[in-house]
Amino acid sequence: MHLTDLPEDLILEVFLYLEVVNLLIVKQTCRVLHAIGSSDYLWHCVIRHIGLPLNIPSGVPHITLSHEELQKIAVKAIRLEANWQKTTPVLKRTHALVRDTNEPYVDEMQFLPGGEWLLTAQRNRQPQARGSSRVVLWSLKDLSDVYRVADIEVVGFYRDCTLEYQAREECVTLAVGFNDGMDKIDVYRIPLQNRADFSFSVPTLLPTRTIPVLFHPRIADVPPVIHQMAISHGIVAITVAIPGGECPLQVYLTHAKSGMTGWVDPALLEPFSSLWVRLCDDHLLLLGNMRSSLILRIYRISRAALFKVQYSQWSAPQDAELHRDHIVDLGSIVVESMQPFRQDAEFYDIARVSTPSSSYLSVVICYAFHDSSAGVEQVTRFALPFSSEIHGEACTTRFFALPPQVSAQLVQVGPTGRAVWLEHNWETQTRRVMRYHPQSGNSVGLLLPSDPVLPFTPNLCHSLAFDEVTGRVCMGLFNGDVYILDFV
Repeated sequence: MHLTDLPEDLILEVFLYLEVVNLLIVKQTCRVLHAIGSSDYLWHCVIRHIGLPLNIPSGVPHITLSHEELQKIAVKAIRLEANWQKTTPVLKRTHALVRDTNEPYVDEMQFLPGGEWLLTAQRNRQPQARGSSRVVLWSLKDLSDVYRVADIEVVGFYRDCTLEYQAREECVTLAVGFNDGMDKIDVYRIPLQNRADFSFSVPTLLPTRTIPVLFHPRIADVPPVIHQMAISHGIVAITVAIPGGECPLQVYLTHAKSGMTGWVDPALLEPFSSLWVRLCDDHLLLLGNMRSSLILRIYRISRAALFKVQYSQWSAPQDAELHRDHIVDLGSIVVESMQPFRQDAEFYDIARVSTPSSSYLSVVICYAFHDSSAGVEQVTRFALPFSSEIHGEACTTRFFALPPQVSAQLVQVGPTGRAVWLEHNWETQTRRVMRYHPQSGNSVGLLLPSDPVLPFTPNLCHSLAFDEVTGRVCMGLFNGDVYILDFV
């Protein structure tokens, strides 16, 4: 009796236990097994257990994709995994995004998940006059035909920006924080049109809404300053620095379309001595240092609660007393996870917090030790099913040592824990790009040497971006050039 003589549903059940590589091999044996191995249902099940970061568009359920699409995504993930497991991954392709320009260097850059869209920011290009910054969204779908989707001149001093892809509307929502006398947020809706629409010029974009960051109801005499921003499902969370307050960082929430705003209750923030804020699926993630531990607290954001908070469009300091009740009610903690810091360290710093995926959030922490020239890095990954069933657990941590006289700079980390950073050797004054791979036994290794056979060296690197699902790296150089590096 041959395998193909079995009932189709039984063969399908057997296929569910195969790894993707073995499934692809079996599909090539005969027409019957190829047909069964091409079942959408089979690939919807297999893809959930592949255990690798997958390039599935944000907001698109995997069950809506065909087996052809899922197979292509899985094969690319496996190829990237095989390359990253090498002692030194092979650089497959390099592309100069910006070269030989008189523009200032790029200060910040970030990918949308999937690496096909890149946001770059050049801050305060005219420091002696009225501040002016430039924010550009690039299409990297085809590296042979890269183009600008949006080119925005920000009049004022740039603070931070955040963006998200809207799959249904095929557009990007971009929020830019700046100061032109007071801190504000400009919201842009950027349609992702076909290439033909950008053949001659980049369309001029005006903000769909400008949202002022109003005075905090409990600190009426200190103007708030935007520190960091995050966005998810149209809700923007802004960490705001208010010097002199009981808690140096406060959290301001706003809805990008409606403009509704409100403050997170300061009592929820005061226990943190340092704070990072992220958003995911109508949940607010507060992460920081509390009682010598790394604490993640997750709250649900009720849109109804946010819409109840109704500030006027402008509140002067003297009016702040009237708005003491304008606090967003987040309710009780949905999930809390904890990871103690190392107690033998003299100093530690939360170097980077990833954007969350639907499953994970990762954090990189750098440690320094008394009378030691070698540091240690920690990568902690939190699981993110938003349920109280994982209360107090659901995080994994790994440590690795840095070489002596070395510091990690421009750290970038993805949700599953893949990370890249610029390693600076203080003795030799050389730099190289390193990578951390959580699935590999050889977890830390070289990504780009200090003297690569390329038109540039890591010594020139000023800014860095990383997309873990594609392995794509972007490097902004001090001379204004920007390069894209692909490893699959």
